[in-house]
Amino acid sequence: MRTFWQDLRYGARILTKDPGFAMVAVLTLALGIGANTVIFSLLNTIYWRPLPARDPSRVVNVFQRRADGRRNSSLSFPDYLYFRDRNSVFSEPAAHYSSAPINLVTRTASREINGSVVTGNYFTLGWRGEGARGPKLLAIAVGLVLLITCANIAGLLLARSLKRRREIAIRLALGAGRWRLTRQLLTESLLLSAAGGVLGLIVAAWAKDLLLAFYTVNDEGQRSFFSLDPDMTVLVFTCGTAGMAAVVFGLVPALQASRPDVLPALKDESASGAPHSRLRDALVVGQVALSLVLLVSAGLLIRSLASVYGGPGFDPRPIVLLRLSPSLIAQTPAQAKAYQQEVIRRLTSMPGVVSASPAFYPPLPGWDNNQMPVWLPGEAAPVDRRSGFQAAYNIVGPRYFETLGVPLVEGRDFNTGDRVGALDVAVVNETLARHFWPRENAVGRALVANGRTYQVVGVVRTRQYHNASEAPLPFVYVNFWQRASIDREPTDSRTHVRVAGDPRAMLGRIRQVIAGVDADVPISEDRPLTEWLDYTFLPVRAAGAFLTCLAGLALFLSAIGIYGVLASAVSQQTREIAIRMALGAERADVAKMVVRQGAVLALTGTAIGLAAALAAARLLTTFLYGVSERDLITTLGMPAVVMGVALAASYLPARRAMRVDPMTALRYE
Repeated sequence: MRTFWQDLRYGARILTKDPGFAMVAVLTLALGIGANTVIFSLLNTIYWRPLPARDPSRVVNVFQRRADGRRNSSLSFPDYLYFRDRNSVFSEPAAHYSSAPINLVTRTASREINGSVVTGNYFTLGWRGEGARGPKLLAIAVGLVLLITCANIAGLLLARSLKRRREIAIRLALGAGRWRLTRQLLTESLLLSAAGGVLGLIVAAWAKDLLLAFYTVNDEGQRSFFSLDPDMTVLVFTCGTAGMAAVVFGLVPALQASRPDVLPALKDESASGAPHSRLRDALVVGQVALSLVLLVSAGLLIRSLASVYGGPGFDPRPIVLLRLSPSLIAQTPAQAKAYQQEVIRRLTSMPGVVSASPAFYPPLPGWDNNQMPVWLPGEAAPVDRRSGFQAAYNIVGPRYFETLGVPLVEGRDFNTGDRVGALDVAVVNETLARHFWPRENAVGRALVANGRTYQVVGVVRTRQYHNASEAPLPFVYVNFWQRASIDREPTDSRTHVRVAGDPRAMLGRIRQVIAGVDADVPISEDRPLTEWLDYTFLPVRAAGAFLTCLAGLALFLSAIGIYGVLASAVSQQTREIAIRMALGAERADVAKMVVRQGAVLALTGTAIGLAAALAAARLLTTFLYGVSERDLITTLGMPAVVMGVALAASYLPARRAMRVDPMTALRYE
C-alpha cells in the first residue's frame, strides 16, 4: 500500500509537469465516459428499474387464456374480483384500465384528457411516474466511441513514452524492475481515468437533458416524467468504465515503455521503436475505421429523417390533425355525422385553409397495423379475420387525398354522391391494385373487404411510411360519410386540415371554428402532423442526433490520432528529413512524404471501416425510411469526409517538416 501511494504521488507530479497532455487526455476520456454513462442511465431506467413502483422486480402482470389457447390481454372486473378473493399467491392484487378518455369541459373549451380506471389499492403499489422507450442502438454506438477514446489515449501514451525513454532507461539501469515501472505507468493511467470519470459525470448530467428532450412526449403530446439522475448502479458503472478504460488504454503502452533498448536510450539516440510506430499506426487505423462506421450510420439516419419529414410522396408540413370525439358526449351516429359535416363545411370556408377531411386513423406507421382479409367476389371467404390476403384500411372523407397531397392515378375520389343507401365504394392503392388486377384497370372492379362488397372507384399512389425492411402495404380506403365502415360506424374522427400558412399559428383559429359548432365536443391531439412525426419516429430522431454527435466526436479523435502519429514521426525523422533536404530534396517533396503517411493510414482505415459500415447498416434497416442501407450518397460521401479530415490533420505535421533547417538539425544531431 505504501508503494501504491508513492506511485500516486509520483504519477500526479509527472502529469502536472505536462498539463497539455493531461488536459487533452482527461477531456477525451470525459467525453467517452460521459456518453457511456448517460446511455447506461437510460438503459438502467428502462430495463433494470423500468416500472415506477417500489421493488419493480416483484410486480407482475396476470393474463388469462381463451378457450382457443390464445392469451387474452385483459380480465373483466368480475374475473379480477374472483382472483382477488381466492388469491393465495400475490401479496396485493390491483387492477387498472389505462385507456379511459375523459371529457374535461371548461368555460371556454372542451378537451379530451387521458384517464385510468383503477382499484382503490392501486396507489399502495407505490407508482412513481411513467417509463419510456429507450435506444434499444445508442449503447453500441457509445461503446464504439469509448473504444476510439481508449485507442486515442493509448496513442498519446505511446508518443509520451518515447519522450520518457531516457528517464525509464535510467531507472532500469539503476535497478528498477520492469513490473515496478509498468505499475507506475498504469497508476498514471488510472489517475487520468479517474479524472476523466469525474468530469464524465458532469458531461452526463448535461447530456441527460438532451436525451430527455427526445423521450418525454408521447403520441398524444402528453409529457411523461421520469428521472435519469444517477443512482448507485450508474455510479458503479461509471467507476467500472473508468477503471476498465485505464487498463485498456494503459496496459500495452506501459508494457512497451517498460522495455526500451537501454543503451541507445541512455545515449538519447533516436528511437528505434518500430513496435511503437506499428502499434500507433494500428490504433489510428482502428480509430478511422470505427469513425467511418459511426459516420455512415449517422448519415443513413439523417437521410432517413429527411425522407420522413419530406413525406412518402406527400408533404406533412402544412397539415394539422385534430381528434374530435362526439361519442364522449353521447351523440348518436346521426348527430355525430351532422356535427362532423358542419365542422368540415366551416373549416373549408376558413381563410388560410386549403382543404379538410375526416379520417379514422392518421397516416402514420403503427396505425396501419389494423388489417383485414380482402378477396374477390366468387372466391372462398377466409376462415377468420386473420387468414387470407391482408390489407390495411382507413375510413376517410372526400378530399382526404387532396388534403394529404397524394395523387390519384386512376378513377376518382369520394364525392357527395357516395351516400348512405348508394353503392358502397372504395379507393385502393397501387400495391393492392397490382395484386388483384396486375394487367387490368382496377376502377369499376368489385372487391370484398371483411365480408362487405365494394366497388373500386379510384386508385392512389402507394404513399405510406415503410422502412427498408418492409414492403409497401396494400391499402383499402372506404367512405367516412357512407358509414360503410369495416366493422363499426365512425362517429369520432381525426380530422386532417391542410393550411396555407404556419400550422402551429393556425391551430387556435381552427379550434375556435370547431368549438363554434358544438363547444361540448372534446378536441384532443390537436397538433401539426410534423409533431406526430416527432414522436412516431422518435427512435430515428434520437439515434440520428446522438450518432451524429458521436460520429463527429469520433472523427475529431481520429484526426487527433493522425496528427499525433505524423507529428511524432516528423519528430523522430528530423535527421532523415534534414539529410534529404541537404541532398537536394524540395520542401514540397518532404511535405508530400508526410501527407502520404497520413493518407495511407486514412485509406487503410477507410477501407476496413467501409466494409464494417456496410455490414453494420443491416442493423439499421428498421430505422431507414425512404433510403436504402446501401445508399450511394452516404456510402461514398462519408469516406470522402474522412479522407478530407485526414488530409487536414496531416497538414500541420507536413508544414512542420517543410520548415526543418538542415544545418541546424544536423548540427544538433
